[in-house]
Amino acid sequence: MSTTLQDVVMQVQSTLETSHQRLALDIGAEPMPLLADATRLRQIFANLLVNASRYSPADSEIRLSARAHNGLAEVGIRDQGIGMSAETQARIFEPFFQAPQRDGEPQTSRSGLGTRSLVEMHAGSIHAESDGPGQGSQFWVLLPLQTAPSIETGDQPQGQPQDSAQTAPTPAQRILVIEDNLDFGNGLKRLLEQRGHEVVLAHDGPGGLSAAESHRPDVVVLDIGLPGLNGYEVASRLRRLDGFDGLRVIAVTGFSRELDRRRSGRAGIDRHLVKPVAMPELEAAIAGR
Repeated sequence: MSTTLQDVVMQVQSTLETSHQRLALDIGAEPMPLLADATRLRQIFANLLVNASRYSPADSEIRLSARAHNGLAEVGIRDQGIGMSAETQARIFEPFFQAPQRDGEPQTSRSGLGTRSLVEMHAGSIHAESDGPGQGSQFWVLLPLQTAPSIETGDQPQGQPQDSAQTAPTPAQRILVIEDNLDFGNGLKRLLEQRGHEVVLAHDGPGGLSAAESHRPDVVVLDIGLPGLNGYEVASRLRRLDGFDGLRVIAVTGFSRELDRRRSGRAGIDRHLVKPVAMPELEAAIAGR
């Protein structure tokens, strides 16, 4: 990750210099290896930095920060630009949303719906923060750190000590992922397969139930806000199927309230994890730890 961010800085430096803007870096020294497409990662952060420049005045500072925290790479881009209203923050990643215009120019490119898709392709998440119009903005990108031997990333140096998730890997499982967000579902499938699991992906509740009966998984990882049947109903129906007594059911969802967690328990869900999920936490849930 650190190498990728340095590449992005070089890529956008001329844009910032043309706008007479300063780039401040706060990148942690700890390794942040990701199982990721480096080209896509550069595209994510270049998009966000260029947009930060576009909506910031001359002689202002843009700050790029990155750190590893709780199994996630956390990357922040903060500017001193035009800021966002509460409505814009809540809706900026919705398709077709246009924020109020500035100088006749709609701010749809401010969010970059495509940027969100690129983040979700890596089973991550992105969100925006601002204290209001004129108060600047901050975008946070959270991505699961790579905790198994990587076959793609160049950020993991040779001889780097492996963590406990690497030295004591979870035994391979047959996993059914039920997730209606195609980008996130494919990203999570890729991460799990890289760890040696056999993974089948379904995109709605009825399809997930059908896949469970045909593929007989050891573990089901499901979203709650599914079309057709929500995750609570899917879990309840899975518990009523013959031959699934030992099935582990794990929710990976954006629903984070205590009420949501209690509903998961009543539906027969073993663990309730909130997106974006750190891979060590998901691996522990898969293993029943």
